[in-house]
Amino acid sequence: MILFISATLSEIDKENSSRYNNNALKAIKEINQEVKKIAEELDDFKDQKYIVTHDAYQYFEKYFGLNSPSVILAIEEDSYIGMKSLMKLKKIMKQENVKCILSHSWEDSINPKIFSNDTKMVVLDP
Repeated sequence: MILFISATLSEIDKENSSRYNNNALKAIKEINQEVKKIAEELDDFKDQKYIVTHDAYQYFEKYFGLNSPSVILAIEEDSYIGMKSLMKLKKIMKQENVKCILSHSWEDSINPKIFSNDTKMVVLDP
């Protein structure tokens, strides 16, 4: 996509074509370095079970070769998870040794300490 944008801009503004191309190559290099860094950081966690509060993380999971989550909690904005669901979730977390909840917001109605003191919640897109 970056090269396509660079080529399109170069067609429109031939005078700055080399600048667009250099910037595109620099951006691709930076993205590849960041992807490598993320992959290295996640390498130790590939087999670990976790819970997500939104299904959108599936693309991230697939790209980096992570396990599918144990549970996908569809928590709508301004809504709360009920006691029955919390108890079921706690049971799954214990059975599958889940230690991490990946969330898209600190606003989610889950306090990870409900499940155990070593459960952590990580916000991926604050």
